[in-house]
Amino acid sequence: MNGELEMKKSSYPEQSVSALRHMPWGLVALLLAYSFVSWLNRVSMSVAGTEKIIPEGVLSETQMGDIYSALVLTYTVFMLPGGWFADRAGPRLALILMGLGSAVFAAMTGVAGQFLVPTTGLYVGLLAARGLMGVFTAPIYPASAWVVSLEVPENRRAEANGLIMGAALLGIAAAPFAFGFLMDWLRWPVAFVVMGGITAALAVAWMLVTSRRSLRGLDAPTVISAGTRNQHRSPWWDLLRNRRLLFLTAAYAFIGYYENLFFFWSQYYFKDVMHYGKETSRVYSTVLYVAMALGMFTGGLLADRVSYATDSRRARLLVAVCGLLGGAAFLSVGLAVTQPHLVVASLSLALAAVGLCEGPLWAMAVESGGRRGGTAAGIFNTGGNFGGIFSPAITPRLAVAVGWTSAVAVSVGGCLVGVVFLAFASSSKPFVEYQNTE
Repeated sequence: MNGELEMKKSSYPEQSVSALRHMPWGLVALLLAYSFVSWLNRVSMSVAGTEKIIPEGVLSETQMGDIYSALVLTYTVFMLPGGWFADRAGPRLALILMGLGSAVFAAMTGVAGQFLVPTTGLYVGLLAARGLMGVFTAPIYPASAWVVSLEVPENRRAEANGLIMGAALLGIAAAPFAFGFLMDWLRWPVAFVVMGGITAALAVAWMLVTSRRSLRGLDAPTVISAGTRNQHRSPWWDLLRNRRLLFLTAAYAFIGYYENLFFFWSQYYFKDVMHYGKETSRVYSTVLYVAMALGMFTGGLLADRVSYATDSRRARLLVAVCGLLGGAAFLSVGLAVTQPHLVVASLSLALAAVGLCEGPLWAMAVESGGRRGGTAAGIFNTGGNFGGIFSPAITPRLAVAVGWTSAVAVSVGGCLVGVVFLAFASSSKPFVEYQNTE
């Protein structure tokens, strides 16, 4: 169709159609484990702060807020370089270094807690450890999405990406209980050292398992054929002329705003705004995270099946649009009702709906980058994290001015703006045409 990205059944290689039933589950399982442990490592700092460090008077709420932000900031800043590195060195090496680096600085968080003197020494040590952890963690999702593009059949890539992103939510949901248990058993500094050891073991497992797959492209950049040499001579920033990728990234920024609002403020909203109590608020927050994970799992699977059945990759965008519209509708209901079970049910459906977007949009972002899929994923995820940086800070300030209901309702408008950007992405020229203009 003159370069259009619509995908006919006849254009699938025969092996791809049969591969609909043959996901490389061993490889995908390792990526799921990486995603789960990565977010467990990140959220564990807030668990330690909430349950041990702040109540014991070791550091203040403001100091802990700075430490939380240090990882988010460096993670976002190094997202694009992490994707570029995955393209240049291969996603296998990028994920090995990601895992080992995250392990070292997870353990160093515990070392700082054990040996540095409160307040100033510990504050500076934790800032450094968490900030450097963010640097090494940055390539995880660009490199993982690039692995999916290289190793997973085309008609199952949204499903695989949805599973990987959903595993992150399960890591968030597990953090208060899993890391809390480790802290109660071993004290919080030792618990971080244990998490560093677990992360290092996972990195070694990835290195050993993928060593047998290096010939398929995980160990190096995509093989350059005669017809694509000019493309590789072009600088990575040419991707910033890719309108489809930019519109997907803009939409993902609003999704990031929506998701991070709940990541950081859902427990507070239930406890201090809705007055549900500490334990009840913890359980309700966990329910939201699990609901979103299920939405991510479902969205990727649904997008691939609908795309295959309708012969069009644009069906992936349709799933994402429906997810954003559902997120806006269910969030509006959740803010209007007052009965606890209705509130939790509505907000769970809202987060599950937005979760539908993750798998299809990640698959489309990587494909939009052509042979620079890792860099494209880095640009895309930078947008999502850019929205995520603003959400935790803006929401409480809006709440002071207009109330919590109105502050949270901003995300309803964000969903609708995201739909507009996805419509622009659908109408933009495919990246294949842009590549051929070299």
